[in-house]
Amino acid sequence: MDCSTCGASNPSESRRCRNCGVALVEPCANCGKPVPFSNRFCGNCGAPCERGSSAGLGDEAGSMAAPIHLPEHLARRILDSRGVLEGERKQITVLFADIKGSTTLIEDLDPEDAELRLRPALDAMINAVHRYEGTINRIQGDGIMALFGAPIAHEDNAVRAAYAALEMQKSVRAACDTDITIRVGLHAGEVLVRAIHNDLSFDYDAIGPTVHLAARMEQLATPEAIYCTANVMRMAKGFVETLPLGQVSVKGVRQPIDLFQIVGHTAARTRWEVTAARGLTPFVGRKNELAGLQRALELAAAGHGQLVAVKGQPGTGKSRLVHEFLQSPQLSDWTVLKTAAAAYRRGTPYLAVSNLLRSWCEIPEEASAAEAKRRLHDALAALPAGASTHIPALQSLLELPVEDADWPTLDPAVRRQRMMSSVKDLFLRSAENRPLLLWIEDMQWTDVETRDVIDGLIEGIEASRLFVILTCRLEYEHKWG
Repeated sequence: MDCSTCGASNPSESRRCRNCGVALVEPCANCGKPVPFSNRFCGNCGAPCERGSSAGLGDEAGSMAAPIHLPEHLARRILDSRGVLEGERKQITVLFADIKGSTTLIEDLDPEDAELRLRPALDAMINAVHRYEGTINRIQGDGIMALFGAPIAHEDNAVRAAYAALEMQKSVRAACDTDITIRVGLHAGEVLVRAIHNDLSFDYDAIGPTVHLAARMEQLATPEAIYCTANVMRMAKGFVETLPLGQVSVKGVRQPIDLFQIVGHTAARTRWEVTAARGLTPFVGRKNELAGLQRALELAAAGHGQLVAVKGQPGTGKSRLVHEFLQSPQLSDWTVLKTAAAAYRRGTPYLAVSNLLRSWCEIPEEASAAEAKRRLHDALAALPAGASTHIPALQSLLELPVEDADWPTLDPAVRRQRMMSSVKDLFLRSAENRPLLLWIEDMQWTDVETRDVIDGLIEGIEASRLFVILTCRLEYEHKWG
């Protein structure tokens, strides 16, 4: 479940947010069983949950809790941006989504039952938008309109919108019965942004042809489909898989437009991975930097663990340098694991660590919980005796059901410490069997928990065959010399 205060994702059994410590559940007034704050009814006895408005930003943001509970970290960023919004032109991506055939679904229901019928789908749409730091500015009964790139500016707004669309389709399928399906439309372009008022009311809006064309994309989409224009496809190319649907005539647009359907993610998660997949130009220069990395590799291979941070402005070749170094024949006997942080996932605790663990265990992205557990056990079995004691902590990090009945009863601080020590011990043990290189890209976007794990790991690598490479922008501050 997502924390409404910091936006962090937490396992379903969590009673408090593992990122900020805020309570995620409260006792049911009728039966006393814990009920997540996101629930409107108790899952045990069915009693309605009576709650006041959410705290966090005081009176100025009190209106955000209805009809949308905006995560506090997003609310603060919106409030910080409001002074420059009125009458500003912005390049953004607009998303429209609605429930197909909603009138038929609720025609025989009274208003309260109708709201209960549609609410899970609407919540799934809203949560997906917030996860990728978009802004909901309209809710119209059975659908939403969302903006990516305003009021919070993003350099990758089309990618975020496409990911949010894929996420909401997946979430609706998981949360709703098969009769409820949604369709989504996207378009990217210039809009005129109206002002946000002090109370964050939904008078905030964007106007212009971009908005109308995004709405047309949604109207054209079939159930469970995501349609987009060539603008979106071009900006998100390499990050999402699309199917060309040919040219279509759109009401209000003089010329036919190229239509595309977004059908899934690619394996790429960073701009560098997209660039590398398209083909690289010959690598020249950087001999001194490559020599420095090579010397660090030799020291690590001899049992003197190394940390190298490659810092620089965006686009200066940090990732390319590390990529070329990884082609070294001296790494043929090494295990190389790499992951990258993303700006829109900064609120997800341990994300980079979890991705490294999945790579180490060779767990496919779409693997079932049973398959992931099996691969985790197989990977631990190959390590020196004693590694199996870390299973509960590693299962939690991988967001798998924890088999240890005592794990949920532990104090959050104790669980946090055990997860950190488990990762440290796991990678150090792995380096005993075979030299290990970890590459974490875009450290400036990692969450606090990931940074704490890396700090703890670095403290213990001095006498190991572990080589850690971090790439980051100049503004990233670290504790190491």
